[in-house]
Amino acid sequence: MLSKVSTVGFDGILTREVIIETQITKGLPSFSIVGLPDKTVSESRSRIKGALNSAGISIPAKSITVNLSPADIPKEGSHFDLAIAISLLIAMDILKQNLFDDYIIMGELSLSGMITSIKGVLGASIYANDQNKDLICPHDNDMEAALGNARSILATKSLSDIINKFTNRDLENILEPLDYMSYREKIHQLAQESKNTEYNEISHVIGQENAKRALEISASGGHNMLMIGSPGSGKSMLASCLPSILPPLSEKETIETTLIYNVATKDYKKLIFNRPFIAPHHTSSAPAIVGGGPNATAGAITMAHNGVLFMDEFPEFRRDVLESLRQPLETGTTTIARAKQTNSYPARFQLIGAMNPCRCGDLKNNNPSCNPKVCNHKYMNKISGPLMDRMDIILEISALTSSELELSTKNNNHGESSSVIAKRVQKARNIQEQRYKDLNVNCYVNAHAPSNILHEICNLDEDTQKFLKQASEKFKLTARSYFRTLKVSRTIADLAESQFVQKHHVAEALAYRLRNY
Repeated sequence: MLSKVSTVGFDGILTREVIIETQITKGLPSFSIVGLPDKTVSESRSRIKGALNSAGISIPAKSITVNLSPADIPKEGSHFDLAIAISLLIAMDILKQNLFDDYIIMGELSLSGMITSIKGVLGASIYANDQNKDLICPHDNDMEAALGNARSILATKSLSDIINKFTNRDLENILEPLDYMSYREKIHQLAQESKNTEYNEISHVIGQENAKRALEISASGGHNMLMIGSPGSGKSMLASCLPSILPPLSEKETIETTLIYNVATKDYKKLIFNRPFIAPHHTSSAPAIVGGGPNATAGAITMAHNGVLFMDEFPEFRRDVLESLRQPLETGTTTIARAKQTNSYPARFQLIGAMNPCRCGDLKNNNPSCNPKVCNHKYMNKISGPLMDRMDIILEISALTSSELELSTKNNNHGESSSVIAKRVQKARNIQEQRYKDLNVNCYVNAHAPSNILHEICNLDEDTQKFLKQASEKFKLTARSYFRTLKVSRTIADLAESQFVQKHHVAEALAYRLRNY
């Protein structure tokens, strides 16, 4: 007898359906799995035998062949166990084929017959919803399954529960579909409890009001930002405060971000409600940042999708690592091509860089050992012009003097709290979202607005246009710099709740692009 059930495989973070066919024929006793299974999938034979034995079922002493179709795509992961076991039970005529035609099935089996948690349940649930199918998954993955909104979800603890359910033996309601309303309430409660509680409070930063203002603009419009300042001026601390003033993820962004973590990390049961803040070390390789390796896995820029990528000691990163950021910053995606496969990953992140003005960090303190031509120029030149051009805000930060620190500490006046600034950021973001919705443009923040609509949404008067033109010619702004200046200007105007971009908005935006180094 030939049986067929559906499960899924993963190509990067894309979900693809896999059909599992099982055939039992006369012949020498054997149990083979074909269709490019990896070591984990091949080992499922032993787990399935143990699980069935624990349920009081013996595998027939015949030739058993399991085919994973399409056969030319590599299959990896332990989540195929449950689907193979059910396909085998159908082929043994213990379960009925027609009962499983509308199910996507996934789960890892233990030798005791228990079904343990796995990666990728959110992606499978979303796929099941798209295909108008139901889902069978481990009970420990119930939250991700509910978030994906499959048509109906059976979150099961053991193989015996499934056998009892589909042989009409669940007299005590052993296995019932998830109650969506209760899970929606749980997810909403988790989202409320996790609101930006894990990030630094911006009022803890002493002084640096100009930097805080720039950070607010950056957060409001999703703009990339580079902070340049001497050691101890507060660059890293300011960057770590950025997530505390960013809006929480929308439901769509929560699903996107959780899906990435659900497939690409070990922390695959965690639901992501706050924007990710990824801070790789400056010794990280290009595959670690952009993605790569033999299986073309995701890198830090994908982990920072819908969030922040903070690169401290910016020029200390390898040149090829920095240059590899240029394409994702423009497109919001990254494509990793390897001999075996090519994967595309989302990478719409906000880049925040921090660096010293020179290698020794003492450029402006008249240090006799600091030669600007060697220490500063050589250090700054490690960042290419095209990459620097992609920075919307370049901010020069000065270290506070001892008297300023003493006065600020004595007065206990550290400025506004993160929650106060976050409200203004949220209001500016709401303005942007409504604007682009009205224009039928697929973006949510000014940083991602297409260049062809900038003059329309900025609506500059004649005097402001003349000012911007003169500034562009004087400072020799590239086309990219010109448009990015307009985007920052639009964000500054949104923070001021101004319908039009005015001259002083453009002047402030220009001040953030020009640097003294």
